[in-house]
Amino acid sequence: MPKVSKALVLFIFVASAVMVSTAQAALEFSAKLVVQPQSGNPLGGRIFVKGVRVREVISGPHGIQIMIFRPDRKVTWMITNGGKACLQMPYLSSDNRFEQWTARESSGARFLGDETVFGMDCRKYQVVENGQKTLYWISRQLSFPVKVESPYETDECTNFKQGELNDSLFEIPPGCRKTLTRIAPPEE
Repeated sequence: MPKVSKALVLFIFVASAVMVSTAQAALEFSAKLVVQPQSGNPLGGRIFVKGVRVREVISGPHGIQIMIFRPDRKVTWMITNGGKACLQMPYLSSDNRFEQWTARESSGARFLGDETVFGMDCRKYQVVENGQKTLYWISRQLSFPVKVESPYETDECTNFKQGELNDSLFEIPPGCRKTLTRIAPPEE
């Protein structure tokens, strides 16, 4: 077996780390978001994604609600009352229906075929959890759901705009009063 130099091992390690971090950092965009409950009127808004961080802004009959998902900090924030109140909850990946689709998600899903959704080439999957079926249309370009159809609602992302997003989008606004939930999260 040939002897491998320490420099070569170090180069391979650094190159691999750069490729992984570049792939995660490359997912940075905003899009139009439409949430259509099974009963009721559609709600419109925007979604912002930077790596693993996700911000959803939804306009509804009771005003604007902002959800910020921070799996890197293991926390989810729900901002209401015009940005004056913030409820902090433990992060649960099951609450965040929009996150980058990885091999882990694919392994637990049934591949149903290829489809074009909103002009994007997608792979369609079905996930069954607790007897509930949810369909995901995953963009081949972004490895991200452009449509999610659950028994309760259909969520659609359109008009994607790729580009750098300000980190402040994924933080609690200054002056926002934070309240912590006292409910322990269920096991995932």
